[in-house]
Amino acid sequence: MALLWHDGFNLQDADDVKLFYDSLAGGVNCGNTQPRTGQSYFRAFASGTVDIRKNISPGSTTLIIGFGFRIDSGSSATETTIFEVGESAITHLTLRLVSSTGLIRLYDGAGSMLAEGATVFPIGQGANDWRFVELKVTLADSGSYELKIENAVEFSGSADLNNGGTGVATYVAMRNTNGSVFAAWDDLYVLDNTGSDLNDYLTSSFKIESLFVTAAGDLAQWTPSAGSNYQNVDENTASGHDGDTTYNSAGSTGLIDAHNCADLTGSPSTILAVCGGMIARNDDVGSSAVKIGVRSSGVASTETERTLQPAYDGYHGDYQKLDPNTGSAWALSAVNAAQVQYERTT
Repeated sequence: MALLWHDGFNLQDADDVKLFYDSLAGGVNCGNTQPRTGQSYFRAFASGTVDIRKNISPGSTTLIIGFGFRIDSGSSATETTIFEVGESAITHLTLRLVSSTGLIRLYDGAGSMLAEGATVFPIGQGANDWRFVELKVTLADSGSYELKIENAVEFSGSADLNNGGTGVATYVAMRNTNGSVFAAWDDLYVLDNTGSDLNDYLTSSFKIESLFVTAAGDLAQWTPSAGSNYQNVDENTASGHDGDTTYNSAGSTGLIDAHNCADLTGSPSTILAVCGGMIARNDDVGSSAVKIGVRSSGVASTETERTLQPAYDGYHGDYQKLDPNTGSAWALSAVNAAQVQYERTT
């Protein structure tokens, strides 16, 4: 499986971001002041405790996690938890940061500090204030950990990283437990150590770009509420998606839309994967499902079916590490020419 989750936090509206996660508590927004990559980043308000979780299914003993982190503002001698790995209601480990010193610490699930880094996180909203954090952990009674910041090892060691559970991580969480700190995240990835690739550190060169719909593509078989199909699914603003104001609907199975998207802003030497995404809901009396993917030179990716819920929710397609048209690694030109595609299947 290897690549389990990613998020570039480029939807600009926190309510839209929440749709792709399993639970959220506390105040958050999407900031646009010097994001690490893309249009925006995810930020926790300096008020109360924030916890936004993503379930990992079926769970993994070893995780490799990477994310850009920045302290937008705030100062306090009190630690704030910035990331957590756990199993159901059990916390296996936490990363914490003391904003007064800017140092990052690792704690086990029982609350004992295991290590402290030496790299100082600055306080500010500049492009150079981001630091890319990567953590590799194996959960076990005799588990192991290693933390890198900007590719350099901060600390590593062995410890009991099984806080009364089965030693399987079933969720990851971005957290902010200090009400005087604005914590910010960008370019999040979560891997396990299985498979032949994408099973180890991706390094600080890792970035996520979100390419939004800009024009009509090969297919427009869904029924638009008004105008052209692509115009009903192209919104990406601070106010979020517009719900039932503009939309496309499919009254039967087998109907497909495919839309052109913006080009990548840079020229990456390696493109690790591409996947489609959408916000949708089911208003049929029965169940309905879709397949969300990418279309390259008329060839659609093979995707897993996603069952839609009655309320709007966020859905991702499968990670496509290879161009479905060529069967080879993605070329820059192929990504820029690719389309996002969705099909009603049930």
